[in-house]
Amino acid sequence: MSVNIACSALGCTNPVIGQCTGYKKACGKYYCHTHSMDTLCAECTSRKLADDHAQAIYQDYINTAQQLESESSSTSISWDSIKGWGILMGISILIIVISSAVTRNQNNTLACVGALIFFVSLLGIVATRTGHIRKQGEIKATEIEKSKPGFLEFYSTWKKEKSKEQLMTALTVVGVITAVGLAATSESDYDRTRRAIRDENK
Repeated sequence: MSVNIACSALGCTNPVIGQCTGYKKACGKYYCHTHSMDTLCAECTSRKLADDHAQAIYQDYINTAQQLESESSSTSISWDSIKGWGILMGISILIIVISSAVTRNQNNTLACVGALIFFVSLLGIVATRTGHIRKQGEIKATEIEKSKPGFLEFYSTWKKEKSKEQLMTALTVVGVITAVGLAATSESDYDRTRRAIRDENK
Protein backbone atom coordinates (compact mmCIF):
# COMPACT_ATOMS: atom_id res chain seq x y z
CA MET A 1 0.00 0.00 0.00
CA SER A 2 1.01 3.61 -0.47
CA VAL A 3 2.94 5.21 2.34
CA ASN A 4 0.33 8.01 2.31
CA ILE A 5 -2.40 5.61 3.42
CA ALA A 6 -2.91 5.61 7.18
CA CYS A 7 -5.49 4.47 9.67
CA SER A 8 -8.36 6.95 10.02
CA ALA A 9 -8.13 6.90 13.83
CA LEU A 10 -6.54 10.14 15.03
CA GLY A 11 -2.85 9.74 15.79
CA CYS A 12 -2.78 6.02 14.91
CA THR A 13 0.43 4.80 13.24
CA ASN A 14 -0.49 1.11 13.06
CA PRO A 15 -0.31 -0.69 9.70
CA VAL A 16 -3.45 -0.41 7.59
CA ILE A 17 -5.20 -3.75 7.01
CA GLY A 18 -8.28 -2.72 5.03
CA GLN A 19 -10.73 -0.15 3.75
CA CYS A 20 -14.08 0.42 5.47
CA THR A 21 -17.12 -0.92 3.62
CA GLY A 22 -19.32 1.63 5.38
CA TYR A 23 -22.34 1.34 7.61
CA LYS A 24 -25.61 2.52 6.00
CA LYS A 25 -23.58 4.82 3.77
CA ALA A 26 -20.33 4.76 1.84
CA CYS A 27 -17.18 5.36 3.87
CA GLY A 28 -13.90 4.20 2.34
CA LYS A 29 -11.69 5.16 5.28
CA TYR A 30 -8.72 2.93 6.00
CA TYR A 31 -8.35 1.12 9.29
CA CYS A 32 -5.82 -0.89 11.25
CA HIS A 33 -6.33 -4.07 13.26
CA THR A 34 -6.85 -2.13 16.49
CA HIS A 35 -9.35 0.45 15.20
CA SER A 36 -11.75 -1.80 13.31
CA MET A 37 -14.45 -4.39 13.70
CA ASP A 38 -15.00 -6.83 10.86
CA THR A 39 -14.85 -4.56 7.78
CA LEU A 40 -15.77 -1.31 9.54
CA CYS A 41 -13.59 1.54 10.73
CA ALA A 42 -13.89 2.92 14.26
CA GLU A 43 -16.37 5.66 13.27
CA CYS A 44 -18.73 3.32 11.40
CA THR A 45 -18.40 0.78 14.19
CA SER A 46 -19.49 3.39 16.71
CA ARG A 47 -22.58 4.19 14.63
CA LYS A 48 -23.39 0.49 14.31
CA LEU A 49 -22.96 -0.07 18.04
CA ALA A 50 -25.28 2.87 18.78
CA ASP A 51 -27.92 1.45 16.43
CA ASP A 52 -27.57 -2.02 17.93
CA HIS A 53 -27.97 -0.64 21.45
CA ALA A 54 -30.96 1.45 20.37
CA GLN A 55 -32.59 -1.61 18.75
CA ALA A 56 -32.02 -3.64 21.92
CA ILE A 57 -33.60 -0.91 24.05
CA TYR A 58 -36.52 -0.62 21.61
CA GLN A 59 -37.20 -4.37 21.63
CA ASP A 60 -36.97 -4.53 25.42
CA TYR A 61 -39.48 -1.67 25.80
CA ILE A 62 -41.80 -3.27 23.22
CA ASN A 63 -41.77 -6.58 25.11
CA THR A 64 -42.37 -4.80 28.41
CA ALA A 65 -45.28 -2.78 26.96
CA GLN A 66 -46.92 -5.90 25.55
CA GLN A 67 -46.54 -7.74 28.85
CA LEU A 68 -47.92 -4.75 30.76
CA GLU A 69 -50.92 -4.52 28.42
CA SER A 70 -51.67 -8.20 28.92
CA GLU A 71 -51.43 -7.92 32.70
CA SER A 72 -53.59 -4.77 32.82
CA SER A 73 -56.29 -6.31 30.62
CA SER A 74 -56.58 -9.32 32.92
CA THR A 75 -57.10 -7.28 36.09
CA SER A 76 -60.55 -7.62 37.65
CA ILE A 77 -62.77 -4.66 38.41
CA SER A 78 -64.53 -4.29 41.75
CA TRP A 79 -68.32 -4.31 42.11
CA ASP A 80 -68.18 -0.92 43.83
CA SER A 81 -66.79 0.59 40.62
CA ILE A 82 -69.76 -0.48 38.53
CA LYS A 83 -72.46 -0.80 41.22
CA GLY A 84 -74.36 2.24 40.00
CA TRP A 85 -74.42 1.00 36.41
CA GLY A 86 -75.35 -2.50 37.60
CA ILE A 87 -78.33 -1.23 39.59
CA LEU A 88 -79.45 0.87 36.63
CA MET A 89 -79.18 -2.17 34.36
CA GLY A 90 -81.27 -4.21 36.80
CA ILE A 91 -83.95 -1.51 36.83
CA SER A 92 -83.99 -1.42 33.02
CA ILE A 93 -84.52 -5.18 32.86
CA LEU A 94 -87.33 -4.89 35.41
CA ILE A 95 -88.99 -2.15 33.35
CA ILE A 96 -88.81 -4.29 30.21
CA VAL A 97 -90.28 -7.34 31.97
CA ILE A 98 -93.11 -5.37 33.59
CA SER A 99 -93.99 -3.47 30.42
CA SER A 100 -94.08 -6.71 28.44
CA ALA A 101 -96.40 -8.34 30.98
CA VAL A 102 -98.74 -5.35 31.27
CA THR A 103 -99.28 -4.63 27.58
CA ARG A 104 -99.00 -6.41 24.27
CA ASN A 105 -98.82 -3.16 22.32
CA GLN A 106 -95.98 -3.29 19.82
CA ASN A 107 -95.40 0.43 20.31
CA ASN A 108 -94.66 -0.07 23.98
CA THR A 109 -92.89 3.17 24.94
CA LEU A 110 -91.99 1.92 28.41
CA ALA A 111 -90.20 -1.12 26.99
CA CYS A 112 -88.24 1.14 24.61
CA VAL A 113 -87.20 3.32 27.52
CA GLY A 114 -86.12 0.22 29.46
CA ALA A 115 -84.08 -1.02 26.49
CA LEU A 116 -82.42 2.38 26.14
CA ILE A 117 -81.50 2.44 29.83
CA PHE A 118 -80.09 -1.08 29.53
CA PHE A 119 -77.94 -0.04 26.56
CA VAL A 120 -76.64 3.05 28.35
CA SER A 121 -75.85 0.99 31.46
CA LEU A 122 -73.92 -1.53 29.38
CA LEU A 123 -71.87 1.26 27.79
CA GLY A 124 -71.22 2.69 31.25
CA ILE A 125 -69.87 -0.63 32.51
CA VAL A 126 -67.62 -1.03 29.46
CA ALA A 127 -66.33 2.56 29.78
CA THR A 128 -65.66 2.09 33.51
CA ARG A 129 -63.71 -1.12 32.89
CA THR A 130 -61.72 0.52 30.06
CA GLY A 131 -60.84 3.44 32.31
CA HIS A 132 -59.82 1.04 35.08
CA ILE A 133 -57.51 -0.88 32.72
CA ARG A 134 -55.98 2.36 31.45
CA LYS A 135 -55.38 3.64 34.99
CA GLN A 136 -53.80 0.35 36.09
CA GLY A 137 -51.54 0.43 33.03
CA GLU A 138 -50.39 3.96 33.80
CA ILE A 139 -49.70 3.10 37.44
CA LYS A 140 -47.61 0.07 36.49
CA ALA A 141 -45.84 2.00 33.71
CA THR A 142 -44.86 4.66 36.24
CA GLU A 143 -43.36 1.96 38.46
CA ILE A 144 -41.47 0.43 35.52
CA GLU A 145 -40.07 3.85 34.60
CA LYS A 146 -37.98 3.76 37.77
CA SER A 147 -35.84 1.04 36.20
CA LYS A 148 -36.50 1.86 32.52
CA PRO A 149 -36.16 5.64 31.94
CA GLY A 150 -38.70 7.08 29.52
CA PHE A 151 -40.93 4.00 29.58
CA LEU A 152 -44.08 5.91 30.55
CA GLU A 153 -43.80 8.16 27.48
CA PHE A 154 -42.93 5.15 25.33
CA TYR A 155 -45.91 3.18 26.64
CA SER A 156 -48.27 6.08 26.01
CA THR A 157 -47.00 6.41 22.44
CA TRP A 158 -47.17 2.64 21.95
CA LYS A 159 -50.85 2.65 22.98
CA LYS A 160 -51.66 5.38 20.46
CA GLU A 161 -49.29 4.66 17.58
CA LYS A 162 -47.45 1.37 17.22
CA SER A 163 -45.16 2.27 14.32
CA LYS A 164 -41.46 1.80 14.98
CA GLU A 165 -40.60 5.30 13.76
CA GLN A 166 -42.97 6.95 16.25
CA LEU A 167 -41.73 4.78 19.11
CA MET A 168 -38.05 5.38 18.35
CA THR A 169 -38.83 9.11 18.24
CA ALA A 170 -40.45 8.84 21.67
CA LEU A 171 -37.33 7.18 23.07
CA THR A 172 -35.14 9.83 21.47
CA VAL A 173 -37.28 12.67 22.84
CA VAL A 174 -36.97 11.40 26.41
CA GLY A 175 -33.23 10.94 25.93
CA VAL A 176 -33.02 7.15 26.17
CA ILE A 177 -31.64 6.54 22.68
CA THR A 178 -29.41 9.61 22.86
CA ALA A 179 -27.88 8.44 26.13
CA VAL A 180 -27.37 4.96 24.75
CA GLY A 181 -25.80 6.36 21.61
CA LEU A 182 -23.33 8.44 23.58
CA ALA A 183 -22.41 5.43 25.70
CA ALA A 184 -21.94 3.24 22.64
CA THR A 185 -19.48 5.66 21.09
CA SER A 186 -17.22 5.75 24.14
CA GLU A 187 -13.83 4.14 23.71
CA SER A 188 -14.41 1.61 26.51
CA ASP A 189 -17.64 0.29 25.00
CA TYR A 190 -16.11 0.21 21.55
CA ASP A 191 -13.06 -1.77 22.69
CA ARG A 192 -15.15 -4.09 24.84
CA THR A 193 -17.51 -4.96 21.99
CA ARG A 194 -14.71 -5.34 19.47
CA ARG A 195 -12.85 -7.72 21.75
CA ALA A 196 -15.96 -9.74 22.49
CA ILE A 197 -16.73 -10.23 18.80
CA ARG A 198 -13.17 -11.22 18.01
CA ASP A 199 -13.11 -13.66 20.92
CA GLU A 200 -16.26 -15.31 19.58
CA ASN A 201 -14.69 -15.69 16.15
CA LYS A 202 -11.55 -17.38 17.48
